[in-house]
Amino acid sequence: MKGIDGITDKIISEAESKASEIVKNAEIKAEQFLEEQKDNAEKTAAEILAEGKNKACAAEEKAIKTASMDSKKEIAAKKQELIDKSFTEAFSKMLTLPEKDYKDLLTSLALSACKDGEGGELVFNSKDASALGKDVVDSVNGRLSGKKVVLSSDNADIKGGLIVKRGSIDINCSLEVIVRMLREELSLDVAGILFGKGE
Repeated sequence: MKGIDGITDKIISEAESKASEIVKNAEIKAEQFLEEQKDNAEKTAAEILAEGKNKACAAEEKAIKTASMDSKKEIAAKKQELIDKSFTEAFSKMLTLPEKDYKDLLTSLALSACKDGEGGELVFNSKDASALGKDVVDSVNGRLSGKKVVLSSDNADIKGGLIVKRGSIDINCSLEVIVRMLREELSLDVAGILFGKGE
């Protein structure tokens, strides 16, 4: 039995040794696995953190660009408002010119429209027709070298200026139209005067 006990003891001893070796290897592998997982977790956390920082930076940059664009739009709107105000004030000043200056303006408008020598009917708003119409017609006719103009019995729905009628053709010299045309031509110049060149 001693032989069997010896063999059994040897088998048990080798099994214990082998089990100890397996446990030791398992512990080493577990430690390596845990270390790898820790490294992976740290790497993943660093990537997530970097991505979060990048997104935050991008969001901040976008917010700054948006604020800058909004600011530029607001400045442009204010500048446009000042340009509009300039033309509105110019229009108002034309309507409130002293009578002689306003009559001269109306005469000049009529002469420009009739420079082809074809004459026509001068149509004013009711206020201008009664106050200045005859004087303007006389002044224009005194300077025309072709067909003469006549004062229309009709009134135009305009704030100032006049309309030259020739049959079915109307030449609109109302101050509203003139200011609108000047606005298209002079907006950049007015902006340059108001805000400096390059604005």
